[in-house]
Amino acid sequence: MGKETLEDFKGTMSIFYGSFTGDIYGAVGGKQSAEEFYGDNFKDYNLKTLITDFDGYVLDNIYKFKVEDERIILKENPELLKYLSN
Repeated sequence: MGKETLEDFKGTMSIFYGSFTGDIYGAVGGKQSAEEFYGDNFKDYNLKTLITDFDGYVLDNIYKFKVEDERIILKENPELLKYLSN
């Protein structure tokens, strides 16, 4: 993806997600493509890459999020809905 500075790496992260479902399969700090991350097998996963501002919480909890309209959103959690509806 080109030469990145340390500041670029610190300020960004790459999210790899399913192009149809939006499910996040991986995330790394800095700018990286799915092809770089998954190697020759990346086409088998049908993934897209979203490069966004670094967010440590999202990076550490990718299973709680998905990508929709190129935005990271919190997945619905039926157990928590009763607390959010009031």
